[in-house]
Amino acid sequence: MRDWYARPAGYFIAVGDGELEIYRQEDDALKLIDRLAEEDLANWKQSIQLDESQPVTLLLKPGQYLQRRIILPVAAQENLHQVVGFELDRLTPFSTDQVYYTARLLKPLPGERISVECILILKALLDPYLDLLAAAGLPPHQVSILPPDGSPRLEIDLLPPERRPRTHRWQHWLNYGLTVLLIGLITVAMTMPILHQQQTIAKLERTVRQTRKAAREANQLQRKVATLKQQAHFVLDKKQAARPL
Repeated sequence: MRDWYARPAGYFIAVGDGELEIYRQEDDALKLIDRLAEEDLANWKQSIQLDESQPVTLLLKPGQYLQRRIILPVAAQENLHQVVGFELDRLTPFSTDQVYYTARLLKPLPGERISVECILILKALLDPYLDLLAAAGLPPHQVSILPPDGSPRLEIDLLPPERRPRTHRWQHWLNYGLTVLLIGLITVAMTMPILHQQQTIAKLERTVRQTRKAAREANQLQRKVATLKQQAHFVLDKKQAARPL
């Protein structure tokens, strides 16, 4: 199973005919690690001590979902999901109340049209699978499809919003605390060079002030020396100019 979207490590569970297939991600492929009956799922989870933070993806096999490609006006792109919902009665034997569906743009077409892929599954078929996984303590984070070629389509997600696992409160506060800590560290990292620069500038200013003071004192001494020299020359000149007694 190659060429599929990169995602965090987790478990992939395919359900069908009362049997479960468990896959794990290895590099860019899925590896089948176990095959068991539906009633053994809870025991399997306990036996491997599954970390609940790891994502679980439910994979739908061919025959469990319906895939259609439809042509729509380009204006439908702005509200694609809603427009496809209006078209379901015409395109399929089901209504929006009977299915979970997703739609995505494939490519633009000539004549102001677009090609759209629509994938849907009956609620009556998916809900029991979701209930099965939830009862075993493995509520899925995503519902994707497994086409006949064996490459999971992880860009597809049919999991209804109300079925998404809720984050525990302690995990929420932990994430919040880590975010605050990260912001604090970034602030400190940005502030430290500024503080260091300010300290360096203060030291240089003190050095400059001391140097200026020493320069002023040296100038004063030089002036005193010059004055004393002038006085000494004046006395010497007077002495030399006077006649000896």
